[in-house]
Amino acid sequence: MSRVITFTGPSGSGKSTAIQHILELSQADVTFKPLLVAKYTTRHGRLDDRGEVMCVDSIPGECDVIYEHCEKLYGLELRNLSDAIALGKTPLVILNDVRTLEYVQRSLKGLVKSIFIFREEPSLQKYRQLAQSRGVVDEQEPVRRFLKARAFYRIYSENIYLFDHVILNTGTIGDLKAQMAQVIKGTKLSPRTHVHQEGDLVFLQRLFVVVGTPGSGKDFLIRAVHELGFHQVQIVPKHTSRDRRPSDGDEMICPGDPGYNLSGCDIIYENYGDYYGIDFDKVWRGLRQGVFQVVVVSNIEALDRLREVFGQLMVLVYVHSGMDANEYRDAELVYGGDANYVERRAEQYRLAFDVYLQNYLAFHHVLINSGVPEDLLDQLFRLIRAYERGVFGNTLSRSLVPERIWMQMSLGK
Repeated sequence: MSRVITFTGPSGSGKSTAIQHILELSQADVTFKPLLVAKYTTRHGRLDDRGEVMCVDSIPGECDVIYEHCEKLYGLELRNLSDAIALGKTPLVILNDVRTLEYVQRSLKGLVKSIFIFREEPSLQKYRQLAQSRGVVDEQEPVRRFLKARAFYRIYSENIYLFDHVILNTGTIGDLKAQMAQVIKGTKLSPRTHVHQEGDLVFLQRLFVVVGTPGSGKDFLIRAVHELGFHQVQIVPKHTSRDRRPSDGDEMICPGDPGYNLSGCDIIYENYGDYYGIDFDKVWRGLRQGVFQVVVVSNIEALDRLREVFGQLMVLVYVHSGMDANEYRDAELVYGGDANYVERRAEQYRLAFDVYLQNYLAFHHVLINSGVPEDLLDQLFRLIRAYERGVFGNTLSRSLVPERIWMQMSLGK
């Protein structure tokens, strides 16, 4: 079934570029028929416009979707989207207004895939350079777009549950194309269906499994969840073969700690030269008590085992940060981190991102660490509240075949 794909993101994030990649990739897939739907806008044309807008003096009266962005009006006819779907096409449209996005999602019930595009933390200097490359002569335009971009990540944090996917336009063109190829593949998946059988337990709570590169903000989330969300959320403790470090809390059970039993864990995996284990009974007890569970795991075999055991109760979350390997190494060494341990992690810094890229459709959500730790925490707790409200639907205790695709990969490759 065809669906609308919406794109949301600050100016310069790569929305038009992502659409062009989709159009190019579709040439190799005759079953996928994308259609770029242009919006009317009162802004002036730009040198880099690629057919996504039609510049007019005023928005035509037949437009039933109208919103303001950066002091300019945008409008489109909702009928153009539904008519394209009826013809078996996949409409592509940029919507940079959350209320408009919600309206389109409600109007086209279940026929919308919404994508947020992230590129980098906002910089006024870069927006001035972008305006110059676009031929924009209004000196206040880059300032307005910079302020709007800063607000955009707050908007994402507050409305994270609206987005089906996040495109991380932070690496190479190949990385971007790989994500767009998975978006195309995802449009062909059937909606998830639940068959309730007598005796099944229905859960609102989930096991959040967090994946992220070193220094992405995972440790901050663990500490904050432990301190602020104890009654609502619990951190799943992991047994480990390594010695305790100063930064470890009670989420890590090290040799010599009370209750240490790495060999007795249901799953044991290796990460950066050390071994870690998880006790599944601990997770099940928490879920049955109505408490969300959170665990950090970036090992692909461990992730696959967790999916096999917990099925649709498992919510896979990627944490993204703009930090690179060198910045991570420098920051850790400044704070007195173990040099050998830091170097092992720095050498394999991209592993978690590769897990994300190669299993893109398996990830349910992305937390964006744009430099404000409170926003990162807010994203997680807003997701938890959305699951509590049943925004994503209830799920059963037994493992069902998931809608999302899980592709095996070897971290050594």
